[in-house]
Amino acid sequence: MMKRGDEARGDIGVVASLVPRPDGTLRLVLDDVVIAPSTGMTLWRVRGSYTFVDWPRDKVANMKLSPRDYQRLGENLLARLLARRSTDGFVVPGE
Repeated sequence: MMKRGDEARGDIGVVASLVPRPDGTLRLVLDDVVIAPSTGMTLWRVRGSYTFVDWPRDKVANMKLSPRDYQRLGENLLARLLARRSTDGFVVPGE
């Protein structure tokens, strides 16, 4: 289980949102974000769209996606964060 808390954040991230579609599906949208200058709070600014996927509304609402769908979501999230971090030395090529 993941933990909760107000821990430090990196300067880049990926934000997720669900968008109802006219055909009855829900679209999961992942956008790149960066920390915006702020006064003590973490404020994110959208940097651009990363990817999206449409799923049946009932499967999303009931958290009944396939194990492969959950795996792809996690892989895409981590791959994007690592790809963005590789440009600033966070990820060492070849490891």
